[in-house]
Amino acid sequence: MRINVTIFYPDARPQTKNGADSLEDSLLEGLQITPQQIFQQAGIT
Repeated sequence: MRINVTIFYPDARPQTKNGADSLEDSLLEGLQITPQQIFQQAGIT
């Protein structure tokens, strides 16, 4: 199963992250999570 997450920003182009790509944002400093971890925690994969 291929896992992708697309992030939409109001002032920039959307970014698509795949499986083990790290999701980071300055708003939540120190948080590092992957799309795969999100779907695993939700019980979807």
